[in-house]
Amino acid sequence: MLGEVRLESLQKHKDQIERRLTEHVSEPKIWAKYAWLARYHNWFAQGLRQWRGFHDLVLVREALVSVGPRRLVPRPGPS
Repeated sequence: MLGEVRLESLQKHKDQIERRLTEHVSEPKIWAKYAWLARYHNWFAQGLRQWRGFHDLVLVREALVSVGPRRLVPRPGPS
């Protein structure tokens, strides 16, 4: 336990965010909210690095946040 923050809770929260990022990759409005949440989660968790027992496994993988949503329909090309 890190003060009042439990590593298990951070891990569960991270897992849920990663699952939702993957699940909503084709829904930009929803995906963007989870991307924001992922960045906030990582910011908060990185503030706990000095605590004994902290490990980077509680951080949301940056690859999931930097990917961005996909378009369902391709952009029209130049005419």
